[in-house]
Amino acid sequence: MLALTFERATHALLDIPINGATALLVTAPLFLRPTRRGLALLALAAGVLLDVDHAVAARSINLEAMLSLPFRPVTHSLTFAAAAALATGLVARSAVVAWVAFAALLSHLLRDAAGGGVLLFWPLGGVTSVPQMLYVLGLPALLLISYAIRKTRPGAQGSNRG
Repeated sequence: MLALTFERATHALLDIPINGATALLVTAPLFLRPTRRGLALLALAAGVLLDVDHAVAARSINLEAMLSLPFRPVTHSLTFAAAAALATGLVARSAVVAWVAFAALLSHLLRDAAGGGVLLFWPLGGVTSVPQMLYVLGLPALLLISYAIRKTRPGAQGSNRG
């Protein structure tokens, strides 16, 4: 088990605003008008709240316990991201809402997987890491998809249905 150093604790705590900001960044084209601010809240929540699974898996809110897990929980997977986005989209009856949830979760997963220790392909595969370049290129790709959705779906930015 790695000791909890100031640097390690700081890095872990900075993950929260970084994941939130990244989720907002990749979905920004879809909530630039005031009528779609709810999408910004969804992106922020999805990007940040995914890490609640660490406390659940560690059965503690102790930072050292959460950081000592051998790998990130199964909710840090493409399976969970797709299921959560699908459920969110079905409840909202909006493909745009589903995309925002998925893009926010995927931006978080890419960042974590670039550091290693993610069950990205759960239940089909084991612990995975991805090249840092996939994270670096993945974020602009998510942003471009969000922009394309905005351009091809006029209601994606100005109405409550996507």
